[in-house]
Amino acid sequence: MANPSAGNLLGGTAYPATCKCDFAPPYKLGFGPRLGVAYQIDHKTVVRGGFGLVYGRTSDSSYITNSPILGTGFNQLAYASPAFGIAEGQLKNGLSYTQAQINDASLNPGIVPYANQLNPPPYYITHQGGRPPRIMQWNISAQRELTKDLVVEAAFVGNVGVWEQSDGFVQINSDSIQRLASLGYNLTNPATLSLLTSNWNSPQAVAAGIKPPYAGYPVTTVAQLLRPFPQFTSISTKWSANGKSWYDSLQTKVTQRVWHGLFLQGSFAWQKALDQGIETPNDVFNRAANKDLNGYSLPFVLSFGVTYTTPVPGFTTNKLVHSVLKDWTLSGFFRDASGLPIQSPAIQNNLQSVLFQTGGFMNRVPGVPLFNENLNCHCIDPTKQFVLNPAAWTNPAPGTFGNAAAYYNDFRQQRRPQEQFGVGRIFRIRERATMQLRAEFYNVFNRTEMNAPTSTNSLATQTFGSNGLTSGGFGWINYTSLAVQPRNGQLLLRFNF
Repeated sequence: MANPSAGNLLGGTAYPATCKCDFAPPYKLGFGPRLGVAYQIDHKTVVRGGFGLVYGRTSDSSYITNSPILGTGFNQLAYASPAFGIAEGQLKNGLSYTQAQINDASLNPGIVPYANQLNPPPYYITHQGGRPPRIMQWNISAQRELTKDLVVEAAFVGNVGVWEQSDGFVQINSDSIQRLASLGYNLTNPATLSLLTSNWNSPQAVAAGIKPPYAGYPVTTVAQLLRPFPQFTSISTKWSANGKSWYDSLQTKVTQRVWHGLFLQGSFAWQKALDQGIETPNDVFNRAANKDLNGYSLPFVLSFGVTYTTPVPGFTTNKLVHSVLKDWTLSGFFRDASGLPIQSPAIQNNLQSVLFQTGGFMNRVPGVPLFNENLNCHCIDPTKQFVLNPAAWTNPAPGTFGNAAAYYNDFRQQRRPQEQFGVGRIFRIRERATMQLRAEFYNVFNRTEMNAPTSTNSLATQTFGSNGLTSGGFGWINYTSLAVQPRNGQLLLRFNF
């Protein structure tokens, strides 16, 4: 709607009371059926399959319920104590606000921008706020008993998610290269970039016929003036639901049921996770180009767990020795997986300063190694070495986006194994009272796991401090802290009665 505070440009603040509408109508078709089937081939083999629709929760509704204008605070009256020890409001004084203040806190479409300023407006509320994310899940598995207590299983597990939160991909006050080209601005031309980054009252802009969009418009860059809503800075989005995700995996599991007090279980997953419109974008107006690896994708995950309960010792008949040594539970857990992906370096050609988009990545140079050292070789000295290769990345040409994906399978952090061990026992004091004693230890092999390398800007100079140690730049690892705590443990004593 028209904004009276910005020369009636579009971009007035809407309210449900004035538009007679619901900003985020509830989704009424959240029907989530599940279907499962199992078939026993023989007395040792079972095949199972399943399909289901699962819905997540909708976004936080407190933006609507807890303030007059979606929690943004733009039309809230100040309410403060006039002096120390005096209540904020007293009945004898009546209403302490002027009529102008009350009008300003009404359903005013021109509540922002303020005079001679550029301000962020209230959130852009999408109509998708009442629609929960939906995931279609399916699996098919085969389970086989090899021996009496040994079972193996293999399964294909997959899902596709839609309507997931994608606020970062809705930037309604950002520009696209195509939109500026339609206005006659070629971003690959250095003169155009110079014009767009100059103030609209500069001689260069005046000579190009640039004029402010309304009286009282503050001095800004020409690029700001050309934004879809030039009276505002960035416009935050709430509750956009255009994100998608894909997950496919082969999952195997081996289970050794309790055998002489020993229980074993191991699993291995080979998986791939993709998303679109959820994480940091390259070009928000080119959604198809933003389907790539999920930032938490782990292609290989191996897990192994063991539990052993000590039996009554057979080397003695002494009851005291029996009571001390029996029924202790020893457990261990081990997990090893691929390292988390490292995000590609951000572009450094000032494109964001004229388009006001977030994101954008460098171009990857084919055939050039991404690393100077293998992060998993246990041979890196972060005080002397930079682990990432800046020659593997190149800046896109001025006025263009890079062609790199946000994440690559071969550009990952150090693997971070998890190793845990525990020992404990439950002592019976009487029929309804017990005492549990347990000790738990983490990172039991005391592995040193480095922080992830700095990877934001491949053009950042790799520097050394006055002490001769690395101090910053592309591929620098902060050696003053660790990614995982050293070996540590905790002791638990618990009474039940």
